[in-house]
Amino acid sequence: MEKIIIRPAMNEDMNQIAEIIRKIWAIGVDYERENIFGKVNGKSWDEWKVPEQIESLKKNLPNVIVHVNEQNRVIGFASWIILKKRNIGEVTANGIDPQYAGKGLGSRQLRYILN
Repeated sequence: MEKIIIRPAMNEDMNQIAEIIRKIWAIGVDYERENIFGKVNGKSWDEWKVPEQIESLKKNLPNVIVHVNEQNRVIGFASWIILKKRNIGEVTANGIDPQYAGKGLGSRQLRYILN
């Protein structure tokens, strides 16, 4: 079995995270909206959503983790924010490459964040 670890995300991981977002969010609201109404201002859902999400992750880098395999390939990511005024945390993203789905990695990411 290959070794899979969690580590802090880096700017260099963002292209691989973008690939995962394109794979797993192709079932989301923006994707469905495009299927019904077409592209928005000539751009597909991922041309809008992926850069927005990557920018958000970059701003939040201290609170972004990635799962990587033995080849240091990103296979999952998660992020969170702490809302100090309300004294709560919020998971802002949690995704696993579909090739690695069903192995408990998404749950593992959530447990890492909660700890």
